Amino acid sequence: MAAVVDTPEVDKIYTEKDWNEISSVHKNPYYYSKVCAEKAAWEFMEQVEQEEGKDFLEMVTILPSTVIGESILSCHVSVSHEMVKKITEFPALVALTFEFIHVKDVARAHVLSMESKTLTCHPSKRERFLICGETVTLRQVIEFMREHFKAKSDKKWFKKMPTLSLEGSFGSGLIKVVAALFESKDVIQYLNSNIGKPLYFDTSKAKKELGMDFKDWKSQIVETIEFLIKHGYIKDE
Repeated sequence: MAAVVDTPEVDKIYTEKDWNEISSVHKNPYYYSKVCAEKAAWEFMEQVEQEEGKDFLEMVTILPSTVIGESILSCHVSVSHEMVKKITEFPALVALTFEFIHVKDVARAHVLSMESKTLTCHPSKRERFLICGETVTLRQVIEFMREHFKAKSDKKWFKKMPTLSLEGSFGSGLIKVVAALFESKDVIQYLNSNIGKPLYFDTSKAKKELGMDFKDWKSQIVETIEFLIKHGYIKDE
């Protein structure tokens, strides 16, 4: 999704037609790397198409949101896994939204796009697919976790989950000020781009053309938390 949007516009619903034109080497460089990588791939493929013809090679890009779920390797924890872990450590409830997608749904999107009998992916078409679940707030995630994992209410990680609300405009401003003093540059830029700015995507194209449906976010959160506990990334004590 980083190749699609940096800072969400108010009430805008993003589609495959959108491109992130804001990120740079100095502003959200991780996002910028995704933009550069996809554009470079399309430029290369279009050059191949001009030289060899449109049927020589095909390409489609799969654009997932925050990919979670159980990892194949217990030793591998992604940035997205770290994000879920950090959700349990937030000092307060803040105005952030998330769009989770299960790793198996991402894999399925790749397979379906390759196996499709009707999809034509000539490079000049720049065929893209957004793959993500519904938008949920930090509050929704925390409230669900408190209910689902209430049997672990005596555990330290459970007790650390935020209860204080800083979801209003004053709270959002306060979080940004505190982050500017104590957090790394990438965290500061992420908060400035996203806090108080809900993000929404239209995934109807993937559902219609690939036949995709997505695992619900609650089951994804449960699976991810249980994976992190099982392998010691969240200390269940």
